[in-house]
Amino acid sequence: MNSSKKADLKRDTQPEDTYKCEITDIRVYLEEFWQRNLAVVELKQNVDYEILLQEEEMPLYFELPKLEVNRVLQNLFSNASKFTQNGYIKILTSFIQTSQNTPLQLT
Repeated sequence: MNSSKKADLKRDTQPEDTYKCEITDIRVYLEEFWQRNLAVVELKQNVDYEILLQEEEMPLYFELPKLEVNRVLQNLFSNASKFTQNGYIKILTSFIQTSQNTPLQLT
């Protein structure tokens, strides 16, 4: 079986609740994420890490697919940590109000 078929099979067998939206306090969510990744942060001597939350007009709670967002955020954080030898890694969370919805932006 080639690797693309393996990936498709894995995607097809994931539980449906992976994409289930939950009401989440983004401040608590980011603090939990930070605590889970402290070991990675402590290993990198020449890299500064920072998680910033721009709180101006930001709602306290968001409805989001928590498991999927965690998977994406964890992947970005892991790759940034893996390939950054010197410097800093910053996760900036901001709120952007649009006419149709209220997305949370992670950069």
